[in-house]
Parts: sequence; C-alpha cells; structure tokens
Amino acid sequence: MTPNFADLVRSGAPHTPLAGERAASIAASALNDERFIPRDATKLRVADGITVMAGTTPRAQKPGVKAIEPRSILTIVPAVRYAAGFRVYGQGSHAVISIANNGVVVGALRRWRTASEAERVPTIITSEQARESIERQLRPMTLAEGTKATVDKIDIAYYDANANYLQPVYRFEATITPANERVSPIKVAGYVPLAKELEPIPDLSRKPEGPAPRIPKQDSRQNGTGTPDDISLGEYANQDWPNDSGYVSMSNSFLRGLTFLNGFFPGITPPVNRTQWYVAYPWEVVGPSSKYFMNAVDVAYTVPHGDWLINTTKSNNADFWDVRNIGTGGNPGYGAAAGGVLATWVIMSCEVIPSMYDRQNESGGLVIRTPRLTRGGRCSRDSTMRLDSARSCFIQTTTCSLASAWTRQ
Repeated sequence: MTPNFADLVRSGAPHTPLAGERAASIAASALNDERFIPRDATKLRVADGITVMAGTTPRAQKPGVKAIEPRSILTIVPAVRYAAGFRVYGQGSHAVISIANNGVVVGALRRWRTASEAERVPTIITSEQARESIERQLRPMTLAEGTKATVDKIDIAYYDANANYLQPVYRFEATITPANERVSPIKVAGYVPLAKELEPIPDLSRKPEGPAPRIPKQDSRQNGTGTPDDISLGEYANQDWPNDSGYVSMSNSFLRGLTFLNGFFPGITPPVNRTQWYVAYPWEVVGPSSKYFMNAVDVAYTVPHGDWLINTTKSNNADFWDVRNIGTGGNPGYGAAAGGVLATWVIMSCEVIPSMYDRQNESGGLVIRTPRLTRGGRCSRDSTMRLDSARSCFIQTTTCSLASAWTRQ
C-alpha cells in the first residue's frame, strides 16, 4: 500500500508531524499485528520515524492552481528485525508503516517471511581472517592515489538474502575518503560470513553478474532510444567498474526495482527497457553529445562520486561533469523543451544537488573512531570474540555459540 502524496498535500490533515512516541506506538500496533507480520522465533523492534515533506508547484498552463509550500505530510516508521539478539540486514526482513499527521496509516510495505531456528553452525573464521576479508573488500575502492578507507564499525549480525536462511556474519561499515577534497566521502557496508555459506552473501570485491556496460562512441547517433510504448532507461557506470563492482550492482538493482512488479503481474506497470547501458563519460551528461545519451532516454541513472554541483565518472577523482555546465557548450538542457525525452534523472551520488538545508548548514564536522579486531583469538562454539576499539569507541563481547543459521518459511 503506497501513500498518495498529492492527496496528503491537499488534505486538511494537521501540518505538524506526529510526536515520536505517538508515531512509534501506532507503527508498533500495525507491525505487531499477526495478519501483517506473523510471530516467529525472531524479534521486531520499531526504529525512529522519518518525517517526509511535500508541496506543490503549479504548471504554467494552469494559472488557477495555487502552489502549496513544502510541509510535513507523513512519518515513515521502519521495523528492525533481530535474531538471537543480533540485528538482521539484507534484501529481506524489511517493513515500514507510513502514518499521516492525523494518525491514520496511509501506507505499508513488507518483505518479511517467518523464520525458525535450524541447526547450529560452527564459526570457521578467525579475527585475523575477518580483518583480511574486510581489507580485501575495501582495497578496490582505494586504488586512486591518496584515497583512504576507514572502518567505522564492526558488528555481529545476520544476513537475509530473501531466500531460505538468515546467516551469521560480521557486518562492517566504512568511510571512503578521496584525496580530492572536492569529492565527498562515501559510506559503504559489507559482510564477512562467520560460518560456511548456505546461500551467497554479498562481497564488495566480487565481480558483478550480468551484462557489462559498453563503451559508447561520443559522436554516435545510433544509441538506444526505446519505443513510445515503453519507458527507456539509460544507465552509466563509473569507468572504474571493473575494480569496484558496486557501480554495476547499484545499476542492476535500480533496473530490477523498476521491473519487479511486472515479473509477478505482467502489464501492471509500463514496460521498462534499458536501452543504454554504457560506461560513464562527462560528454554523456554535458555538451552537445548529451542529446544522444541522457536526453535520448526517459529515465537516466548516474552513479558516484561527487560533491556539490560536481560528479566524477572515473573513480572518485577524475573526469568530472559540472551541473553548471548544463545549458552551455551546445547542450540546451534536457527534456522536450530541449528537443529530447528525458523525464527523470536519478543521481546516485553524494550531495551533487545541495538542498536548501545543505546551504543553510555549510559548516560542521564529523569525528570518526576506528574499531579494530583483536588479534590471535579464534571464534568457536564455546569461545567468545571481542570487538575492541583503538579509541575506546565501543567494547562488545559476543558469545559465538549464538551464531546459528535460521531457516525461512
């Protein structure tokens, strides 16, 4: 059930978002309803709510329609799943409740299957092996000179591939900081299996599956444009994609999201056809050649990295395009007014288009503390592994015998 933003903006509901406690109470009541999420051996907790704002802007062709200034219209409250006391991440185990400001539930989403405890699995990895796996997964992201990777957090968790098992893992979060200060640091997360994999667990350095992006010709007029009956999609993967599979994985995930419903209910949404699947270059976005690339598709998807008004197409430090160059150098812009068809552009990157809130808060800072795995210990069924911080960020001791595989039903 998806909320209708247009109706919520025009409704007479209060403009003030729900207080955090009330939103959590309403969401907990809905999420704990067995008709929505059946009870099983895992636990559900309600996370902090996310306030969503919306407004309206009238079209020039309809002068009688008044603009509505952006205001809070609903609160999205996610559910967080825990197995044996450890948080569950992954493609499955997701649920959210959307609540209007008057307390009415206006949306719900669930990808959640029941689970039961299966056989216990022995931990087969040492702390040193876990460290090596994390370093190996982060290494391709630091090939550009001066780029650094800082591990911010390591936790024991479960991974849900939305298939048959919840599997025990180390989950780590890291910050990739480019040498070029114009490019924002990015956050990444990855996994290290604690036991033998029963199903594939994502690995940041694993080669992507599926067709690879092609290298286009800058002056080519034969690029895919689709047909009037479908939605044409153009995706442009960073030139460093052979070293960092994330660029291709994100693009493929976006495509799967657009085509997901038609796989179950053919015809429920317009067909989406990826007519352009290319390696990224600046001239696909700016300059006269852009009319054969981004402005030749209905939906464009570009990937990291960037900062205010800029985006790289080669790793995180080279071949930039600049938002301020749109409309110059033979590129009149995008869409029908510029002789093209582009209707939606998804910029999957950091802060390329700063919001009014970004502009109002241009100063600030973040202190990052780096945890480390202690050396020498081996995690077995009867032992414990200690995650310790070099700067006393946190200390967590966990009994590994709790790391069992859980089956999905």
